[in-house]
Amino acid sequence: MGVNTGCSAEFWGALQNIPQWPEAYSICDRVNTVFDVCIYKDNLNLLFALNLPIPSTPTQELALQGTAALLNAAHSLVNYPLTEDEVIAIFQEAVETEDYEDAISLFAAYNNLFCPL
Repeated sequence: MGVNTGCSAEFWGALQNIPQWPEAYSICDRVNTVFDVCIYKDNLNLLFALNLPIPSTPTQELALQGTAALLNAAHSLVNYPLTEDEVIAIFQEAVETEDYEDAISLFAAYNNLFCPL
């Protein structure tokens, strides 16, 4: 399958790159809905999650890195090391256990591989 690739949260959050988003996801989709969790009372959307100004909480950082991971996993031209289901499961486990750091670190490492887009 080749070398693993992944694009950063900054890439996915840039307005000029929205046309690159996989068709399965919209900028208006809600983090709580997509990841089937309930951690954001304002139910932030995916684009906003990618553009949080210096995330100040672990859940914000998880939303940022998890959203980028999901878009990478869903994109046909990105050879991401995780599937969409795996990204969602890791995200959900982090929320359930309130142990965010491992998921954030994993997603951040994979999201900062070479971006083929």
